[in-house]
Amino acid sequence: IFQKRQWILLIMEFFLELLFTVILLILRNSVSTKHMDKLVFAKQSINTLPSYFLNTNKQRNWELVYVPSNSEAVNNLIEMVQQTLSNKLKIHGFTSEKDFEEYIKYDKNSDHVMAAIVFDHDFVHSEDPLPLEVRYHLRFSYLLRNTSRSTRLLVIPKEDHGWCTDRLFPVYLSQGPRNPLEPDGGVPGYIREGFLAVQHAVDKAIMKYHAKEASAEIVKHTTVFIKRFPFPAFLDDNFLTYLSQIWPPMILFIFSLTVLTILHTIVQEKETKLKVFKMGNTVKEAVRNLTLNLYEGQITALLGDNGAGKTTALSMLTGLFPPTSGKACIYGFEITKDMFHIRKSLGFCPQHDLLFDYLTVFEHLYFFAQLKALPPDICTKEINNILDVFKMGDKKHSFPKTLSGGMKRKLSISIALVGNSKSCDFVIEIEVDPTFGHVFEHEGWAYNAGWGDCQNEITLVIRGRFEALFTELETHGVKLGIASFGASVTTMEEVFLQVSKLADSSMNFTANQLSSMFDSKEVETERTVDDKQQSDSLMPQDLSNIQFNTGIPLCIQQFYALLLKRALYTFRHWRVMLLQILILLIFTAFVLKAILYYSEVKDAPVLELNLQQYGQSFVPFSISGEREVAGRFAERMRFMLRSENHILQLVSGNVEDFLLRTKRCSQQCIVAFNLEVYRSRTIITALFNNQAYHAAPIALTVVDNIMYKFISGPTASISVFNKPQPRTVNQRVKEQFLEGIKGHDIAFSLFFSVAFMASSFSLLTVSERVCKAKHIQFVSGAYIGIFWLSALFWDFIVFLVSSSLLLVVFYVCNVKAFLEDNHYVDVLFILMLFGWSTIPLIYLMSFMFSSSAAAYTRLLIFNVLTGISSFFLVYMIDANDIKYEENYYGFQGHGIGKYVIAMIVTGFLFLILLFLIEAYLWTCKSLCCNFLYGCFFRKQKRIYFHCVPVVAVDKLTFKVNKGECFGLLGFNGAGKSSTLKMLTGDETITSGEAIIDGRNILTKMTEIRQRISYCPAHNPLLEHLTGYEMLTLHAHLRGVPKQYIPAYVKNIIRALLLDAFADELIKNYSGGTKRKLSTGIALLGRPDIIFLDKPSSGMDPVARRFLWDIVLRTRESGKAIVLTSHSMEECEALCSRLAIMVNGKFKCLGSPRYLKNKCGSGYTLLAKTKRHKQAEMQELKTFIKTIFPGTGAQAQPSQSSFC
Repeated sequence: IFQKRQWILLIMEFFLELLFTVILLILRNSVSTKHMDKLVFAKQSINTLPSYFLNTNKQRNWELVYVPSNSEAVNNLIEMVQQTLSNKLKIHGFTSEKDFEEYIKYDKNSDHVMAAIVFDHDFVHSEDPLPLEVRYHLRFSYLLRNTSRSTRLLVIPKEDHGWCTDRLFPVYLSQGPRNPLEPDGGVPGYIREGFLAVQHAVDKAIMKYHAKEASAEIVKHTTVFIKRFPFPAFLDDNFLTYLSQIWPPMILFIFSLTVLTILHTIVQEKETKLKVFKMGNTVKEAVRNLTLNLYEGQITALLGDNGAGKTTALSMLTGLFPPTSGKACIYGFEITKDMFHIRKSLGFCPQHDLLFDYLTVFEHLYFFAQLKALPPDICTKEINNILDVFKMGDKKHSFPKTLSGGMKRKLSISIALVGNSKSCDFVIEIEVDPTFGHVFEHEGWAYNAGWGDCQNEITLVIRGRFEALFTELETHGVKLGIASFGASVTTMEEVFLQVSKLADSSMNFTANQLSSMFDSKEVETERTVDDKQQSDSLMPQDLSNIQFNTGIPLCIQQFYALLLKRALYTFRHWRVMLLQILILLIFTAFVLKAILYYSEVKDAPVLELNLQQYGQSFVPFSISGEREVAGRFAERMRFMLRSENHILQLVSGNVEDFLLRTKRCSQQCIVAFNLEVYRSRTIITALFNNQAYHAAPIALTVVDNIMYKFISGPTASISVFNKPQPRTVNQRVKEQFLEGIKGHDIAFSLFFSVAFMASSFSLLTVSERVCKAKHIQFVSGAYIGIFWLSALFWDFIVFLVSSSLLLVVFYVCNVKAFLEDNHYVDVLFILMLFGWSTIPLIYLMSFMFSSSAAAYTRLLIFNVLTGISSFFLVYMIDANDIKYEENYYGFQGHGIGKYVIAMIVTGFLFLILLFLIEAYLWTCKSLCCNFLYGCFFRKQKRIYFHCVPVVAVDKLTFKVNKGECFGLLGFNGAGKSSTLKMLTGDETITSGEAIIDGRNILTKMTEIRQRISYCPAHNPLLEHLTGYEMLTLHAHLRGVPKQYIPAYVKNIIRALLLDAFADELIKNYSGGTKRKLSTGIALLGRPDIIFLDKPSSGMDPVARRFLWDIVLRTRESGKAIVLTSHSMEECEALCSRLAIMVNGKFKCLGSPRYLKNKCGSGYTLLAKTKRHKQAEMQELKTFIKTIFPGTGAQAQPSQSSFC
């Protein structure tokens, strides 16, 4: 269902997968496939140099270098090598290998050096002989001369480059033969570069040196050929090669959206506590030594101040918080051990609505009913029954975001009740109705003060003898000076107040009963928290007359406060910020190191050409001809290879046929041999597996060593090493340019890391807007420009720090191009321009999201996609147009001047667009909606495209004067909150207009916000701040002078009983405490009009009475107040006028007394009897109807009410 409702995201996921499929199909169709027959390659002669090195058209002949030149034995060997290869080779000797390397690096003639032969022996004297165990290095040019150079693909490790002495096999092994069109095997080019010819010539010279006559005879009659392994029939399909390279990044790219979406869903469930609650790090003892029994069939209520531990107790009983000590059992199951069984019969309605955004009301109930294993046949029936009971049938297919706050509470309670829950726990924002309660006999007397007086009224609390008291009052009322009297029951609120006073002796308060028989103007609530606060106004006299800041001082003050807000968010969420920076640095360093590993330009390492390099291998060989010579040859081979743990197998017949029909040979065979012995001639064919880079010289090494041992004995050996020459200066520069770390490598390494960093700037931006904290900041007077410039300034500082640390990564990764010649300044400048252009764009795109987690994941995907696509586009266009540009910031050619200007301009453009959206979008939307409604919708009232639209507010007309408190009453969903949202600019107006202090909200909303304050139904709080910091922020926004802010804020804190919580983070507040703080924010400053949307919802009675006192004083100071509430008592106590809303319209409008006289049902008498005297209740009913004709009776267990 979630996927169905998030259809845009679902389409994107399918689109990416479809795009990947299309790419694969295009690649599949563009790459041809051939069924190839078996490949058999021709023999390669190694007795002479390749024709490339015998070319006589060159102005200078090739040089053959040898080391050391001070040895007579070496000189003799080199002369024999020259005679074998070509007399045109110029011989050049060096006394040491170091001198040779210096010559190669810096001498301009070094590019004519074909090869160098370096003997790894110490010849102390020139007459020292060459030992039997010969070791020498063949040093050919670092770059291949006679082999075509392959181009490295983007961010793909370099393949088939140079002599590849750092690896034994290619990184990507092909399914078919490597270089199938090259009979000599291709790269590394041991045959075409003349390596094998020189190696064989040196080996023959060594043989001649130690056994001249025998070796001369053998060499004369022995011919050695090199030949590639034949390859069986195969499918020539390069698609698999391409796929092996693009598959990993494509899979990462495609499924990143799915993974991030799943991650977002999990995180959102945890954030909204839909899945699990996490215990905080607080050490406060929320519940201590609590012992109670809860019985089936009874309702047990927990009362207490905000933060008393009510919610925590229920959270532990339902398994959300683990208890630190003690135990609790529900139906015999212990909550820490058997919660799985308990939850089958448990329902829970938390204090805050925890609902799925993409499930309807019916789907919510069905989902939780199925979790409790309710049979499907009765599931729908029970759900419909619950919806009828709660009067939510018309909201059956509505989403939670379209429900009012009261409707959401109904849904949360319904979820707790669905599924035949035997035990239900409710954490509800309690609003006590004084007309409902039980008469506690002993407890009511014990917890009441007994009596109280207020001006011309005296309140007495009595236990019995009502008849005598009332008779005396009627008889002697005039004598006693009593004009009138009345009776009311003891309410639970009065009990609560007295208990709170006894529990906290430091709190001195007196609260008069506000009975329904009194008019609101006759009611007054006294309050004394501190002797210093005996004043008629909210603030002391020294604070009530201060001059608020305006103009430039106010702008500076607001900028400081908003900047501090951003800084505190960063510091309080330091783990998140540290993670973002670490992702930026570690990911960049990792990718750069990986690229450096594959593309770093360095001299090739030395490699010994020995079959042991490939471990144990399988060596097939075949022998034909004279058995005596062949047998001796085979014996030497067995002796040499078996001592190295290789597996030899004598093959009868042609060895190539054996290689073709034996599958293990393609993977386990590196070399193979075919010996043909004739009377006058011996032919040795060394076969090599071309899938291995160095199989050809190893095969020749094995053959030459067998011949050497055949001549000089088993102790003789030749060890050959491939040690490429060092690079020349010109080659170093060229290689650095062609193969080193390039700009596109660094750009690729920054894709994901910078995307993570940039996306993080949306977190606070989205969360502020969603929780309405940003709207309240604007209502408190924050200027749009200052709000966004302060955010940009702080985020820019964070980006500057991250970019500076990124330079450290470049230094560690040795990216010299970014560091040398003060280029780090240029790099930092470009990164800052990127931040300047990207951060405002992130701000703009954050308006598209209603969740910070969703914004982060979506923007991350957006940044990665746009970065990769634009990068590849530019790379493909300019890949073949590379040239050096002296002026980096030039506007012509490849200078980046135009891009720098583009980033500067786009930064300003995005910022201006952001200001315009904030300043005029609401006005434009309201005017457009008003215009469309007038021109179109009024004419199309009977046409509905999907369902009948709900009119939340329908043609309201009212006026609120200064010094007046106007109250809005109504059922849930009547339109009360929507009215306040439209008046404060939180929602658009589809028709009509509203004038506040002479200004039309459609055109002057920015000015109006400076003159109003607003407390929405849901707490618009920034949970990373403390209560004191939150009030201080809004005091700064209101323009309270800085020196008065501490005293100003502390007065608000004391007035709302927030002293104990002022320095705690708001995220740790209970629901009622958050409500106090939200109301305190609305009462800050000097607004002309105050909008309060259910301000006392969730407050305990003590805090509510104190709030009423503050509202009354604010009203008496001349402020206009618009109030919504579900508490009849609250409206009666505070409001001078009331309006009752039903379906968006006013049904009744007038003063509380007027509405009571017009719509009231008269007096209500509550009578209770003991359970064993239920029979007497009927006699009482008859008596009351006789005394008061026309009275109606409503019966409840042990109670009857008469109206």
